[in-house]
This record gives sequence, C-alpha cells and structure tokens, in this order.
Amino acid sequence: MRNLDEVIAAQGEDYAQFDQQAKRSVAACASLAMSIKSVLDTPILDESGALADESGTLMRGFDGNPE
Repeated sequence: MRNLDEVIAAQGEDYAQFDQQAKRSVAACASLAMSIKSVLDTPILDESGALADESGTLMRGFDGNPE
C-alpha cells in the first residue's frame, strides 16, 4: 500500500499517464485487496463447527491448485 501512495505522489492520479511499473504496482495492490476481500467474505466454519467447504476451495485457489 505504501508503494501505491508513492506512485500517486510521483505520477499523479491519472492512471492513463502512469508508466508500466506504476501500472503493475496498482495491479498488484488491487489484486491484494481482492484477495483480502475473498478471505474476509469466506466462512471458516459451518453451523456444526466443521471446516466449511468454501474455506477449502478458497485455500486451494490460493495454492494455485483448483481441485
């Protein structure tokens, strides 16, 4: 996130004017934000206290293994 602040301070707020490195930094920050949102929105346990199916699916996705 600090890198995003530095990009905006150095290159302004017009994304179209950013150089490729700055655009990669923005993309990485957006990807991190989406990952955090996915984790926060995923239930960990089901009603019985067992590990929810969604948690396992999410973790396999982060490992790069869709199954």
